[in-house]
Amino acid sequence: MVEPARSEPGEPVAAPRRRRAAREWPLVLVGAGVAAGLLVLALPDPQAHPDAFRVGLGIVGGSMALAALLRAVLPALRIGSLTARSRVFDVVVLALGAAAVVVLAFTVPGIPPA
Repeated sequence: MVEPARSEPGEPVAAPRRRRAAREWPLVLVGAGVAAGLLVLALPDPQAHPDAFRVGLGIVGGSMALAALLRAVLPALRIGSLTARSRVFDVVVLALGAAAVVVLAFTVPGIPPA
């Protein structure tokens, strides 16, 4: 019987995959926030909840702001797939995107009552 390859003494080869998956928690957290915001946007009746789009987009914008904060604070080895370019570029683009989404969500006129 062949012993599985080990990356460190006493550690099976599957452990690096688990560590890589554990590094993706920032992306999962931000993705969950965006999904929650989109769910708030999709579910309610616009006539019954006229400000649901503001709340949903506020959650999406907040998730983008969280992504910018995490990208600014966490080291490169901990950020996982949330990195695209340099740290400064990622933070600026995410922060500007978050600000744009939140500003637009709260400046768009609401649905007029029927």
